Amino acid sequence: MKNTYLLTSMNKSKPVIICVDDEAIIINSLKTELRTALESAYLIETAESGAEALDIIEELLELGHEIPLVISDYIMPEMKGDEVLIKIHAKLPETRKIMLTGQSSVEGITNVINHARLYRFIAKPWSPNDLAMTVKEAIKSYYQEAELETTNKELASLNASLEQKVADRTLELQSALEEINKAKHIIEDKNKNITDSIKYAQRIQQAMLPSKEILANLLSDYFILFQPRDIVSGDFYWVEKVPERFIYKEDESRKVQVITGFQTERIILAAVDCTGHGIPGAFMSLIGNDQLSTIILHDDIVEPQHILEQLHINIRKVLRQEETRNNDGMEVSLCVIDKENKTLEFAGTRTPLVYIQDNTLFSISGDRRNIGGYDNTKPFTKHTIDISKPTYCYIFTDGFQDQFGGPENKKFGGKNLANILLENHLLPFEQQKEILYQKLKQWMEHENQIDDIMLMGFKCHAPA
Repeated sequence: MKNTYLLTSMNKSKPVIICVDDEAIIINSLKTELRTALESAYLIETAESGAEALDIIEELLELGHEIPLVISDYIMPEMKGDEVLIKIHAKLPETRKIMLTGQSSVEGITNVINHARLYRFIAKPWSPNDLAMTVKEAIKSYYQEAELETTNKELASLNASLEQKVADRTLELQSALEEINKAKHIIEDKNKNITDSIKYAQRIQQAMLPSKEILANLLSDYFILFQPRDIVSGDFYWVEKVPERFIYKEDESRKVQVITGFQTERIILAAVDCTGHGIPGAFMSLIGNDQLSTIILHDDIVEPQHILEQLHINIRKVLRQEETRNNDGMEVSLCVIDKENKTLEFAGTRTPLVYIQDNTLFSISGDRRNIGGYDNTKPFTKHTIDISKPTYCYIFTDGFQDQFGGPENKKFGGKNLANILLENHLLPFEQQKEILYQKLKQWMEHENQIDDIMLMGFKCHAPA
């Protein structure tokens, strides 16, 4: 083994260029010109035959050297250059191969191009500048390809890693999606059960309200626009007739009841807005409806201000507000029609009575206190209206006028409502209802309904 082997074994960090030629003068010339062109960046190994070159490559590979370039003559004894480069290519496919040709056959050149990825051939005698430039380009090409291959391997590894992560993530997402679907079905089932229960509660609440037959029998012309926000409602309406009767008083001395007066037939109507909406409001509406029936039909209280006062007392008692200190309650517009005396009596809490006579609209505000909640000693006010002329009355909760919408997303407002009522009060009441419904629908457009809506219109007329 030559001394150059010892040199390479002591410089394992440097790549090696191998020159193969059977003429010593050419080998020495190659080595000199390569060292001049490449300086000390590479080790130069030489071989005088193809077999020696293959042995050197084996040893260099065992020592861990990189071999970016092999330069081989074509005409050599025993093994020609094309055969040498093809065998080297089998071991080092990425190494660049340059053939020196003095007299080479076309078949030999074609053979090495096809089977050894020949990088370039240089004719003898060569130009030192051409040799230096060709060698540098070959080495540059080798490292560029090596870098590209490394990058491709890294990309392939990264891609494989990403594919695995995507696969793992897909499995996780599929598992999560299955859990979500399970939860979705559970929620849907629960929502269906809840909705079914609320719809059943709606049937109970609707059964509590006066039927169309009762309303038609008690009122000559009317409409009711009733639009809960959440299936069941915290708003409700109450209509009943109190028949004429004698008024009795207990004579304690004689232990008998004596007649002290006579009460004419009354029709009593109420529009009620309970605290909350949906299920909580519906519970309050049941309480309110029951208490109105008890006060008016059982306790024989028929004056509107006294009805409201007793309702306030009863609500506080039923909800134990003296103990619980909660403020739940209701706002009420209450009318008592006495056709024999040609009057309509009104009392209210915050909500008004709007009525129209002789094409003029009037509004009577309710008292600024609630039914239920904190106690209040201020009495409710009774207002009396003469209905000997045609009178068109409207009582309602605040849902209609408080609904947001319109071009500036504002509340509908009491003024707009009053204008619509005045403009259309002479129309049949069912037609008035449709106009109000369409006006509100147009106003709301894409806005959600924010509260329960209840508006009642009716005609009063007791001719002289």
